[in-house]
Amino acid sequence: MNDLKLTKETLSSVNINFLFGSGVNGNALGQFNSFTRTIDFLSKKLGKKVDNLENALDELTLEDDINTARKIFDDEFEEKISKIDMNNNSIKNIKILFFTINKIVEKSENRVDSLKQVNIYTLNYDDIVINILRSMGYFVNLITPTNIDDYKKYYDILGYDTKYKRFVPSYVISKIHGDNKNKILPGKYKFRDDLVSKIYEIIFKMKENLLKDNSLLFVIGYAGNDADINCFIIDAVKKGLTVVWYCYCDADVDKIPEELKEVINIVNVKSEKDSTLKLSEDLEEICQK
Repeated sequence: MNDLKLTKETLSSVNINFLFGSGVNGNALGQFNSFTRTIDFLSKKLGKKVDNLENALDELTLEDDINTARKIFDDEFEEKISKIDMNNNSIKNIKILFFTINKIVEKSENRVDSLKQVNIYTLNYDDIVINILRSMGYFVNLITPTNIDDYKKYYDILGYDTKYKRFVPSYVISKIHGDNKNKILPGKYKFRDDLVSKIYEIIFKMKENLLKDNSLLFVIGYAGNDADINCFIIDAVKKGLTVVWYCYCDADVDKIPEELKEVINIVNVKSEKDSTLKLSEDLEEICQK
């Protein structure tokens, strides 16, 4: 399903949503397979070479091993977070993307007030996206499994410019797999976490938004490994959701489950550009026509 033609008129009248996986950060923050100490531990416990961290975690059976893997993973993650360079080109490209999105939402003449909200669903623990949006002065709310009890009331709140008496583009970031303080370890054992009910509350809110009329979902950096999210996407497509899935290369396309490929629109970047930059350029081109 790769014949989608977005227009300026379409972008002016849709509910815009994003789903971000770890690939959205490009080389600014290592992918799971760059967590070498965690992988070394898994290799030792499983007695074999580990090529995929998530799959290897699924093979652990002892509670002590699972907890140790979590501790090693957490320590490695904190190290990587402490070394992030906010001037990295991948991070700059995220900023360019949201500058473009903000311009589209702000200037769309036929965009009703409720369409001023942009939903960002992320599987990442880091605060890169929210820090970027805040640094740009945009109105943003953050929902995580840790704070959802207190902050879910902000799901549908829009920013309002009292000087010009108009609603402004507003962003809701929902962290599906936890945050820096409470990470949901990848693999099937994440569902044993105490935060699982909070996770599903966020996921079901995601489904609710994707089922809204005229909804559009951009996917970047996600390999299609979460069965629950995949099912929600497929169900929403049946109700009218349009999905545009950006892949960096052929290998990323190959990772997408076949049942998803049948219902989404795939953009294979096939260049040195980050997918975020490619999407920004595509949106700019559409709006200039």
